Amino acid sequence: MPFTAAALRFLRGLKRNNARLWFEAHRVEYENQVRDPMRALIEESEQRQQRELALRTAEIVRDFDSQRRVDLAQIQRNFGQIEGLTGAEVREQRQMLNYLMRVSQQR
Repeated sequence: MPFTAAALRFLRGLKRNNARLWFEAHRVEYENQVRDPMRALIEESEQRQQRELALRTAEIVRDFDSQRRVDLAQIQRNFGQIEGLTGAEVREQRQMLNYLMRVSQQR
């Protein structure tokens, strides 16, 4: 929200009359034309920043969760591969043991 012409007149007057007495005489004008609009501008800016921060935080959480799901799926696949390899090794060992048992019984 840009400053009004009245606010700019007040600021020019303050520049020409930079004295407490002049300011006290124009305090209401300052409050209505400068201070209150500036507070509203700051409040609006804070609200916009809070919305933007909330949106960005939500994006980060979404991205984090998405990556976490991908990582967990990869871990699960890796465990499946490890279990598959371990199972194959156990089968090979069992086959070797069965072979040795058959060979030893033949003698």
